[in-house]
Amino acid sequence: SMRRQLIQQDEMQQSMLQNISHELKTPVMVIRSYARAMQDGIYPKGDLTGSIQVIDEEGERLEKLIKQLLYLTRLDYLATRNKAREDVRLDQLIEKITQRMDLQRPEITWQLDLRPVTVKGDEETLRAMIENLLDNHLRHAASVLAITLQVDSEKKEAGLKFWNDGSQIDPHLLDQVFRPFQKGREGRFGLGLTIVQRILKIYKGRITVDNEGAGVATTVTIPLS
Repeated sequence: SMRRQLIQQDEMQQSMLQNISHELKTPVMVIRSYARAMQDGIYPKGDLTGSIQVIDEEGERLEKLIKQLLYLTRLDYLATRNKAREDVRLDQLIEKITQRMDLQRPEITWQLDLRPVTVKGDEETLRAMIENLLDNHLRHAASVLAITLQVDSEKKEAGLKFWNDGSQIDPHLLDQVFRPFQKGREGRFGLGLTIVQRILKIYKGRITVDNEGAGVATTVTIPLS
């Protein structure tokens, strides 16, 4: 059983490395091809402004991917350490992050229902978890993004739910959304949900992604003790 697990883990790592190589190679190829064309006086997007914009967008995509990869490595390190935990007001942290991110898509209607919740943890990792979930839902929302935060006193756990009214995920892909770079809606799922799942593993929490109503919901559960 252990041998099978090790083989499976090795196969997953090899697959992830191949996907990472592909994801890194694509923006690099675009940037280099545009730069060479512009050196020859050719503007692939019609003019200088349009061509530079493409290079900037691909550079931003590359930067985001590298940051995510570095953070995944950091999470592997944190998982082996007993880092001191402090009281973090999850509701206040969510409010601060949403105020900063709502400018990305001002046309979206935000619906927040946040109960006061204090969890024992590290603000950095909790912030990374919320930002990745928000980025995912904000990117796919059509017009509405709803966030609810509640407490189950009996189970002593907090329940955090994100919902957007964008297109739903194919049912056969719902169990694959946590795998790095799996193909999904409008391209690939990326590393965001993989990072969230790693963070919740540190907190002994849970995460589910489901089609709900006319959209998609992500539900996170974090023990309070």
